[in-house]
Amino acid sequence: KNSYTIHPGIIEFKGQNYLFYHNATLTLNGQGPALGRRSVCVEYLCYNADGTIKPIIQTVAGITVASPCPPSPVVQSPFKTNPWPIPGRIEAEDYDIGGEGVAFHEANASGNQGLATYRNDEVDIETTKDVDGSYNLSYVLNIEWVEYSVNVSAAGKYDLSLRVATDAAGKTMHAEIDGQNITGAITIPNTGGYQTWQTVTVPNLSLTIGKHTLRLAFDADYFNLNYVRFDKSTVTSIQDETDGATTDRAYPNPFENTITLNFKSVYSYKIVDLSGKLLLHGVASGPSEVGGDLQPGIYLLQVISEEKNYVSKINKK
Repeated sequence: KNSYTIHPGIIEFKGQNYLFYHNATLTLNGQGPALGRRSVCVEYLCYNADGTIKPIIQTVAGITVASPCPPSPVVQSPFKTNPWPIPGRIEAEDYDIGGEGVAFHEANASGNQGLATYRNDEVDIETTKDVDGSYNLSYVLNIEWVEYSVNVSAAGKYDLSLRVATDAAGKTMHAEIDGQNITGAITIPNTGGYQTWQTVTVPNLSLTIGKHTLRLAFDADYFNLNYVRFDKSTVTSIQDETDGATTDRAYPNPFENTITLNFKSVYSYKIVDLSGKLLLHGVASGPSEVGGDLQPGIYLLQVISEEKNYVSKINKK
């Protein structure tokens, strides 16, 4: 306001914005403003609650130590303008804009240990050696998380695939939509190295249409994530459809000791972990209790009967 400058610049430093500009207040031999001479000026740049900029009055006083500005509103937004579409692939390194505690939580205060210069914040990002992709999240720690704005095109069942790498077993993570855990604990297998990649799949997740916030939460230290992908489920879930008999089901789920398979006709079954490793299989007719030797975690159950092929996620507590 009341400024004749046409050369302003805005700088953000430690969460505060500043307006730099110049005016013609310098004098020549005390004879008033001198043509062609400029005084560099700086003012605090403050925001209204709705995100608009407060009027700035030109002064020559400069700034004081204490900012007159209320805290700038922090708005979470997609990294690439639009929310990630679902179905589709989401690059792990393209988490939302918003900073610590808003779009991500980074437990390590030592800066980006991955050393990639793709993003200018504390999240650990490195160049990936996976066959597909440019960067991956690395050095993740328990209680860290990243968030993504997503847009689900149609309500329904989706399979979530995660591209992961680690050099040890016992790693877990989970996914949330709008603050609700939709996956339970996802077991990350020992892939043989931090750049030796495998795909882990969690099937038949229920998603509603529209815009949501996806959070990927890490529940263990030290594994890598390249990307996640949501695809429409192509198989029938045991919980969603039966062959017409109310006794056809797998229960309880979650379970603590064994899960009971109860199908009317002769059926074969197999249980695999999320990396696809076969753990248990058999043939049965009528009620059959299985899973007693499984460790706690998320598994995939496939049941093949004379009429239908079922796949479902099961959870041993």
